[in-house]
Amino acid sequence: MLRMKLSIVIESFKQLQERESLIAALKILALGEKDRRQGKGISVAESRALLAAARQRRK
Repeated sequence: MLRMKLSIVIESFKQLQERESLIAALKILALGEKDRRQGKGISVAESRALLAAARQRRK
């Protein structure tokens, strides 16, 4: 019986973590969409250039 209760608690904790991760991802998407609508976004080319520059600085 104890093993059954323990597995239920572990599964519930895992579900909680998954739900929290999903909520965080949705918040990030919503913030990105808000910025895009306000014209704060950058193009894919600009984004890649910024990432490349950041990688070069770390070397």
